[in-house]
Formats: sequence, structure tokens, C-alpha cells
Amino acid sequence: MILALRLAFSAAVVITHANVLTMDGRAPRARCVAIEGERIAAVGLRDSDCDRRGATVIDARGATVIPGFNDAHVHFGLITTLGNAPEIPALPRERWRDAVRAAAARMPSGAWVVAKSNELPMGVSRAHDLDFIEHPVLVVTRHGALFNSRGEMAAKLDGEVPHGFVAGRLVAAALDVVTWAQRPAAILDAAHRLLAQARQDGITSLQLISDEMPALFEHLRQRGQLSAHVRFVPLGYRLGENEPYQPTWRGPAPSWVRVDGIKFFHDDPAQLSRSELADIVRFAVEHKLRVVMHIQGRYALRKYLDAVETGTANAPAAAHLFRIDHADELRADEARRIARLGMVVCANATLIGEWKSEHLGPLKTLSDAGVRLCLGTDYYGGGGRALAPLESVALAVTHGGYGTAERISAAQALEAYTLGSAYGEGTERDKGSIEAGKLADLVLLSADPTTLPADQIARTRVLLTMVAGRVMYRRGL
Repeated sequence: MILALRLAFSAAVVITHANVLTMDGRAPRARCVAIEGERIAAVGLRDSDCDRRGATVIDARGATVIPGFNDAHVHFGLITTLGNAPEIPALPRERWRDAVRAAAARMPSGAWVVAKSNELPMGVSRAHDLDFIEHPVLVVTRHGALFNSRGEMAAKLDGEVPHGFVAGRLVAAALDVVTWAQRPAAILDAAHRLLAQARQDGITSLQLISDEMPALFEHLRQRGQLSAHVRFVPLGYRLGENEPYQPTWRGPAPSWVRVDGIKFFHDDPAQLSRSELADIVRFAVEHKLRVVMHIQGRYALRKYLDAVETGTANAPAAAHLFRIDHADELRADEARRIARLGMVVCANATLIGEWKSEHLGPLKTLSDAGVRLCLGTDYYGGGGRALAPLESVALAVTHGGYGTAERISAAQALEAYTLGSAYGEGTERDKGSIEAGKLADLVLLSADPTTLPADQIARTRVLLTMVAGRVMYRRGL
């Protein structure tokens, strides 16, 4: 249980004999950290700099202390849908139907069947074509997704999806609807599993993209079971709606649970129009609303940059509201343009192994241009993407073995995963570096990743995870 892992509250907590990587450019290294309540009280070069009467002392014994990892891109809802979805191969219709039927047979009565398939076979294009399954069904493909009739009813779509088919860029909205239609016990269990994995991996902040379940995580906070700061970035477009969505949820502890911003998909194969992009920029600037734009493809990227530059011409500082996620391919001049606008790019090193290219995932191009870079995993419980930040750091350092042009250093990757991700959610004044006054979100590592050979970075162990001054995980220290 989380409560059993927390330190007894005292006047202060002091971490001594540590190799502290602060991510503070003015004082990049330290030896000790003093914490009072939820915040860092002092950072010192000598253990005596952090002395506090009556403090609980954690002797780091030379272990490395860094700011807590902030995963900038996690899909909580997809853990309950796509996370364990079976892959149905391309087959003739009857054999494809048999494969879907076999997948459904493994599910409890009445449970949702969510499956992935590269494309639907000939003769399967409408809801009733999947009605041979006596479960609510959603099949997700490259071109869109298809509900069966029971799925439409269970998701309470009320005719919003003609014939059960959802076009490409609204698939995420369809999956979000299915998440809400899951059994509450399954969603609660998924939240506990995600938080348990996060604290073991040294993650102190989770940015949950395309999700909006703050009441669930606020419930966990009130019960003392929330072990990470959680930011929700819900979808900007919903099924049956044409106007951008504006979140209204407000909670009593926004540093722990908040809904902040909206997310859109804008890829080369399924782009938003220039007028839609202009409307989004106008809406966001008017409401001071942060935007996360999922972009894969260079043409889509250029259209978005045009919209942001035009829409913020009279208020250039507002460009910081517009974040780019993925930006999997770009040129150096486009990276310089992003830097000039002051936009943040959140990359996902976990995708390097899927792209298998020395040019996709241009971390060094972005870094060299001066773009503020943040890192996440695009984790959804499947697809081979690990939540583990140190594995992502190793991928960023090696570029997965696919060429050397886009490799960055371990120090750059760690900064992106901590201070960079704080910039990516607008919380850099509270998170991301070890400085007096900031939240005491800290991780103790068994080794210093900046001094390790690349093949040993992922083997580094998390010894302790502290969130807002509370120890949430401890092992071997």
C-alpha cells in the first residue's frame, strides 16, 4: 500500500551524501536536499547546508538524485481498450469473422470486445456486419473504426455515428466513449496499476492525453492513494460536436489533479483544414487554453506552424500555448521556426523502434535548433511501449540503433524528461528542477545515467520515488 511506503511526517526531510543533478543551469550539481512539507527548502553543496532540527535523514550513500520524471504523453483510457486488444490479421471475410468470434469468446459475458485490424475485409463496413458477436464491439483500423449495433447502444451514441463507422481522426473520440462505457471496477483497477508502475519507475507526474477522468483520480487523492501529479488533456473534438471543447472541471488540489488544455489530431493522412486550424488557434488564444497537437508528417506540421504564427501575430507570447507532440519528421529550418515561435515539442522515443528510421524522431535536430524538448512514452498498456523512463532515455541516447544523426546525450534526455516536460504543461515554476521553493518531486537512482555507457542506462534502478515530499516507493536504500 502507498501509505505504508510514506515517511513518518516530521519537521523536515533531508537527503544527504547524494549526487544531485538539479536541472538548474545556475547550479547544476549539489550534495544535499532539504524538504519541508511538499516543497524543497534548500539545496546545498555540503551536507551541512541542509541541516534541519528534528529532520528525518535519508542517506543516499552516493546515489544520484534527479527531479521526478514527468511523462508528457500517456493514454490512461486506452489501457482499458486498446491495451490488450487482439490483432486480427488481413483475412478473407469468413476467416476474419471467425477470428473476431474467437476473440469475443475469450471475453466475459457482456464485456466490450475491442480489436485491431489493419483494414476491414470486403463485406464488412456497417454496424450490422458485426452483429454476429453478442458483445458490444469496436474494431479499430488504419482508416477508421467500426461499432456493431450493441456497441452503438452501449456507448449511447444515439445515431451520432452513421452505420457505426467512425472516420480516422475521430477514432480517439470513439475509444474515449468506450472507455467511459467500461465497467467502473475495470477503470479503477487500471488506475491503480498505472500508478503502481509509475512510482516504481520514478514517475512523479503523468500527463494523460485524450483522457478526462479527474473525478476518479481526485477520489484516489482523497483516499491517500494518489502517488503522482495528474494532468488531463481531453480531446478537443467530440463525436457529434463541431466546436472545440472547453474543459470546465476544477478540483480542490490542482497541483495533484487538474484538467488543462485540449488535444487534436492533425496528421498527413488525416489533416485538419486550414480554417479548422485557424479556429482552434483563435479559440485557444481567446480562452488562454493550452493545445496539444498530435502531428505526424511534414505537410501537416507546416500548416500548423502557419496557423500558430498567423493567429498569434498580435500576441506572440501566446504561441507558447501550442505544443506539438511527435513531430516525427522535420527539417532544420522547421525546427528553428518552432524555436523562434517559442513552442514546445514533446517527443516519444518509444516510437523509434516502430519507425525504424535514422531520420524519424528528430531529437537532435530539435535540440540543436534550441527547441524546448519534452519526453513521454505514448504508453497505452500495449504495443511494446514501456512506461519506464530510463528505457526511453536509453532510446534517445542510441536512437534505437537506427543511425547516429538524431542521438542526444543522456543529460539532454534527462532534462527533457523533467524540466522539459514541466515546460510542456506550463508548470516549470513548480516542477522539473531541484530548486528551493519547487515541489519536492525527487527520484534516487542507483547510478548516474550521464556517466554510464548507453547499454547500461536502462539497467539503472529506481531506489526511491518522492512526490511532494512523500516517499511513494522505496527499494534497497
